[in-house]
Amino acid sequence: MQQKRSKDTNRCHAGMAAVLIVAALSGCGEAEQTKQPSAPVIPRTFDQLIADMHCMSCHLPRNKMGAPTWGDVAKKYKKEKPEIIEARLAEKIGKGGSGAWGRMDMPPNRELKPAELKVLAHGILQADTIKSK
Repeated sequence: MQQKRSKDTNRCHAGMAAVLIVAALSGCGEAEQTKQPSAPVIPRTFDQLIADMHCMSCHLPRNKMGAPTWGDVAKKYKKEKPEIIEARLAEKIGKGGSGAWGRMDMPPNRELKPAELKVLAHGILQADTIKSK
């Protein structure tokens, strides 16, 4: 009887172990299946940013409308190191400002991420190489 009980106990333990292993593996698979892959973040281009932020309400690449043209900004900083002026211009776009180009204020763009500010600054600093359309 002792021997039969031992065999039954072993079978029970083996069955429980199998159930635990299957449950553990099922749980892992379930977690992976229910987890949705996050969509890749696609950074906005210079053209998308200037359209989304309405920059062209005041600024244009070549024609002055009260605010400096992008070409004017690019020319003003042309002799400075690009990485330094790009960071400074990105900060200014984010914070906004007044007085540097006359009486017109530029509102802050706080909703933009640092990478987007850098895209804008880089695009503006390239404006002196853009051909008028």
